[in-house]
Amino acid sequence: MAAAVLLLACASVLAPAQERADSQGPGARAPAARPAAARIAFYAQAQTFDPAGGGTFVDGILQQQVYETLVEYDCAAGAPYTRMRPLLAEHWESSDDGKLWLFVLRDDAHFHDPYDPPLWPERTRPVTAHDVVYSWLRETDFQSSADNGYAFEGLIAGLDEFHRATAQGADSAAAAWKEAESRGGLADLRALDDRCLLVRLARAEPSFLFLCAESNTAVVAREAVARSGRNFLNQPVGTGPFYLAEWIPGSQAQFRRVSGWRGDPSPFGDGPLPFLDELRVLFVPEPSTRTQLFEAQELEMLSVLGDAYGRLVQDGRPNAELSARGVSLLPVLPVSMSMITINMDDPVLGMIPGDEAGNARRLKLRQALSLAFPYERWAQAVRGGDWAERARSFLPAYMAASAACPQFGHGVESGAEAQRLQQARRLLAEAGYPEGRGLEELVVDLAPPDRVTRTGGEVVAEGWSRIGVRVRQQVGSWAEMQQRTTEGEFQMMTRTWTMQYPDATDLLTIFYGGSGPVANRGRFHDADFDRGFEAYQATTDAAQRDALVVQMVQRLNAAVPVIPIDFPGGTVLLQPWLKNVRMHPFQPYACKYYRIEAP
Repeated sequence: MAAAVLLLACASVLAPAQERADSQGPGARAPAARPAAARIAFYAQAQTFDPAGGGTFVDGILQQQVYETLVEYDCAAGAPYTRMRPLLAEHWESSDDGKLWLFVLRDDAHFHDPYDPPLWPERTRPVTAHDVVYSWLRETDFQSSADNGYAFEGLIAGLDEFHRATAQGADSAAAAWKEAESRGGLADLRALDDRCLLVRLARAEPSFLFLCAESNTAVVAREAVARSGRNFLNQPVGTGPFYLAEWIPGSQAQFRRVSGWRGDPSPFGDGPLPFLDELRVLFVPEPSTRTQLFEAQELEMLSVLGDAYGRLVQDGRPNAELSARGVSLLPVLPVSMSMITINMDDPVLGMIPGDEAGNARRLKLRQALSLAFPYERWAQAVRGGDWAERARSFLPAYMAASAACPQFGHGVESGAEAQRLQQARRLLAEAGYPEGRGLEELVVDLAPPDRVTRTGGEVVAEGWSRIGVRVRQQVGSWAEMQQRTTEGEFQMMTRTWTMQYPDATDLLTIFYGGSGPVANRGRFHDADFDRGFEAYQATTDAAQRDALVVQMVQRLNAAVPVIPIDFPGGTVLLQPWLKNVRMHPFQPYACKYYRIEAP
């Protein structure tokens, strides 16, 4: 479709719209007999409510309660996990070549300011396409992004140029902002008017809409950023159904329903959203404590981990006591890969430029460690029988390209432990360390400092001791390990990479040489892999992309930059009064749909 056609489409939607029957405000709902409050708990605490601030998986979940993106995943029952639905965008269109996109924003979305004094009369103002441009520029700004990366890197040429300009210092960044503001955006990203956003991609990208649903592309208000400055990470002002009422760092975050929110229809067909008056998120690092809270009915839902799984879940169902109370169980598709990441710059384990003979020996050492990894013991001691898919490849089994990918294991069947250990000892000897003699103690970084983490470290150490390799655990906080590993000051680390969208590149990017140290923590650089990754990005042909994924996985199998462990899915237990929960793999905590059923 030509650009002119998209522009005409934009003009047509700006005609006066009829009042939406599905946009009733919360005032149309009968008052609840008592406050509808839900309580959930996570092992990691929140770090920032600023979408441009990077952060953790938990940060993204909390941000999506306050902020909104252009689109979101469809959480309706039976919907494919790749289906998208409108959120701030009322609808969108794209050109035939997939490079030009037009988003038309809904006319009933507003920012809500809960702080005093408020930014706007009645605490609200409409969201415009100019806000989207500002938010995406800010997320791209080297000076404001915590990890100095951005969602559309390499995809929107104007954003790449803007990022490079802001990286040259404060004066250059100010000049780049001034120019963008004078032009109403960039040539490839601009607001045509208050409701129409035009985006031009450097290449067709099948995952573009997935990227538009990532939390770091959420829309923020310029005035709120200007008012709060660096404290914006603690004072979110969004368009979502909840506002942050209280945040006690390291303890809890409390959200309350925005009065007069636009009231989107529920995909469960039971009324306008949201249903909750209050959402309380607790940060509880110890799994046993979270389990106790759920059993005491002080949490509405529980992600079952470790040894609690064997006690609470029997034959894939809640145990007899929980079942008698009406507790239900939901499985969660795996979107994370747990692994041992190896620092490829390390002189003992890595790849040193120009040292071909040494690299060959170090490769055999990495292969030996991978073969001797105690998968069976890990599954029992760390997962406790929890639903975790053994990582026989670098992709979870439900992804399309996974079936064609070669298994990880250097030709040894995954279940043949004795054969794996025999080959591991042979490779260790060929690396110059027969039965581990002459090999220095290896160091594995782990976080957070809880019982499950320490158990995992002990399992790894015991497993590798079977071939004579000594291991020291270095356990610390998430922040300590993140800083140390980002700076390359580690030898090995346990790591879980959570995919943000359903495309192989979101996992394989952690091995791409062009990725920064936040993603490519192991500093893996392989020319063949990088060429495959770039070719994958350059084509939209599904068969060709699958073939390139297979080639990239073959390179990873051969080079062993990480030791894949498993894809931890999940098992969530729900109290009987909590309704409308669907654990979408890429939007698992859509709390605006949750409903508390009165007793």
